[in-house]
Amino acid sequence: MANIRKNTGATHLLPLLLAAALTTKALASQSEVPADAETHGSPATNTLTVSAGDTLESLLDQAGLSPELRREATLAIEAHYDVTKLSPGQTLRFYWHPFSSPRLERIEMTVEGGAKIAIDFSDTVTARRLEPELENYDRTAIGRIDGSLYDTLAKLDAPQRFAVDLPEMLGNLVAFNRDLRGGEPIALVWREQQSPDGVRMGDQLLRYVRLELTDRVLEIVLDADEATAALIYQNGKPVRRLAKPVTGARLSSVFGKRLHPVFGTMRMHTGVDYAASRGTPVRATSSGRIAFMGRLRGYGRVVDIDHGNGTITRYAHLAGFAAELATGRSVIAGSVIGRVGASGTATGPNLHYEVRLDGQPVDPLSSSREIASKDRQPNDDDRNKLQTYRFLFPTLLADSEMG
Repeated sequence: MANIRKNTGATHLLPLLLAAALTTKALASQSEVPADAETHGSPATNTLTVSAGDTLESLLDQAGLSPELRREATLAIEAHYDVTKLSPGQTLRFYWHPFSSPRLERIEMTVEGGAKIAIDFSDTVTARRLEPELENYDRTAIGRIDGSLYDTLAKLDAPQRFAVDLPEMLGNLVAFNRDLRGGEPIALVWREQQSPDGVRMGDQLLRYVRLELTDRVLEIVLDADEATAALIYQNGKPVRRLAKPVTGARLSSVFGKRLHPVFGTMRMHTGVDYAASRGTPVRATSSGRIAFMGRLRGYGRVVDIDHGNGTITRYAHLAGFAAELATGRSVIAGSVIGRVGASGTATGPNLHYEVRLDGQPVDPLSSSREIASKDRQPNDDDRNKLQTYRFLFPTLLADSEMG
């Protein structure tokens, strides 16, 4: 729980401040210090909380700002925030110069996500957005499969979007609709960020998964600093290293026949699409050599990577290529090769990702051929992380069975 600091300073200066405000003609365009302002010597403060029906104009007027200052403050805030989205519970905290010249120094207005808009009145009226300082927390969940994977995660209070990530990462290693009978132990560790007041922020990043099936145990260990990279173990042996091409993206279209969003006809979709913001880094999913980079019909800007063994991955609709990229150059799993864009035939920013085996497109989420086997070999860091997470699992399982 965040610490709440109460104001305990004296308020005996307020009558003097109000008297000065009434007698100082030079500050006629400034506002008087409100009677409910609190002071600790420097500066005096008071806070207004947004209620239903309040507008920014009405709140600034309630605080005693002159019409001129209200106009300037509103214009400054609108450069960073849509004031029509003001909602009950938001606060505006006013800071007043407490000595000799009772004038407004600044306002801090809370907005979404724990951020604030700070408006400074020291010279010209200016505003800037202050993002909260976030802290990382690792969270765990332990239980048994009960219903669908989505339902299980919901019951464990784990992020339900992992129900999309896990089948994607495990690919042909497990068929969740067929192999799960119910009752299989599952443990997850993920990282999330919180603002100082305890509000969860941003995406939850999966760190570790252990799923115990009847005939095998599957484990996924993800990089601590890069949510796209994962090493997958089956019965303790590394079987696959993955690097998801886009961090924080949404799987927006899967492999197979679909109604084309541009042409309006049924066509074969030869890959999967990840919807993401324009400019999001695109990364190689495995080590290989750049076989092609350039424009290719409806694909727009494309990078093809040859991983050997007849396997090629394709990254399309790019906004641009990484500066150091060149045909024939080698890349490793997780290397940035370009940025998400909408080049070629695309309805908006997204990455079209393909896997081609011997020239034929296959489903990237269920391809049975391994890519770049040398990438699967764990290093010391991989082994240390696996042992750390394995140490957690029996403890978590015992806690779950006792609860």
